[in-house]
Amino acid sequence: MTFEATKWVACDEPAQAAGPVVRAALAGRLGAVEHYLEPTSPDEAHDPEHVHQLRVATRRANAAVRAFGEFLPRGKAKKLRRLLREIRRAAGEARDQDVMAMRCSNRCEEGDAAAQDWLWSRIVDARRAAYPAVDDVYRQYAAGTFAEKAEKLLASLRWRGDGDEPTFAAVASEGLARAADEFFPESRSRPKRAAKLHRLRIAAKRFRYAIELFAAAAPAFRDDVYPAIEEIQERLGKANDHAVAAERIASWEKGHAAKGSALPKGVDRIVKREKKKASAARRAFHEWWTADRAEAVESRYAEIIKAAIRTAENTGSP
Repeated sequence: MTFEATKWVACDEPAQAAGPVVRAALAGRLGAVEHYLEPTSPDEAHDPEHVHQLRVATRRANAAVRAFGEFLPRGKAKKLRRLLREIRRAAGEARDQDVMAMRCSNRCEEGDAAAQDWLWSRIVDARRAAYPAVDDVYRQYAAGTFAEKAEKLLASLRWRGDGDEPTFAAVASEGLARAADEFFPESRSRPKRAAKLHRLRIAAKRFRYAIELFAAAAPAFRDDVYPAIEEIQERLGKANDHAVAAERIASWEKGHAAKGSALPKGVDRIVKREKKKASAARRAFHEWWTADRAEAVESRYAEIIKAAIRTAENTGSP
């Protein structure tokens, strides 16, 4: 498979049969996973950006397999999604520790040098413990093993739904509508609690991946809806990073205390600062994601999807 750096699926003629576009989209997404599973050097294998891109590639590939389910044999698709989840989790744990390391690398910024030294040593240990799982993934799927599984899935790709094979415009309309039906009820409520904000972030992520897959059928999604969805993810991601940092540090703190060892002064203050930053990021999100903004994004989505559905209905099956 050929590695494609772009996140956008191309389709010059949405009225064409969906199959060739689906095949190209899946090949591109799976090819990206294959590419990042085969680092060119040990340094690249543990490079934080490389591991980050591996996790993102598995998420996009999973979204594509999920979206194109009616073109794939259920058993093979399920096995590949399980495989992608295994890779994503290994890369995800390493990435989480990399994020902690990058955020805490400037230790003097927070004061309390002894506490910062203690925290840095915990991060180094956690990062060291996370990377063997990534190395196992590299070894397990090196030398084309992942590509072989992906090629088998692509070889079995065909329309399996009722009636004639739909156009890409029709598949895109349905795929976008499914993602929107998950996202907009969450966004409309403008949730305050952390658990509900997490659900909104996940729904936004899935909607974002759906737009990347299907925007070629209605380019206005890319220009008029996608930027807002992307910013939701970024803003809530920032809040989540601080909340996760507070939880991890508190967990390390508890484990350290359980061993009967004295903690350096200042660790509690670091946890409190992270919690305050998480709260501040959530407040900033609510100040930005107003009822008017939410309504405007949903209204623009409705306009675009109606036009896309009309196009799909008028073109019909090829």
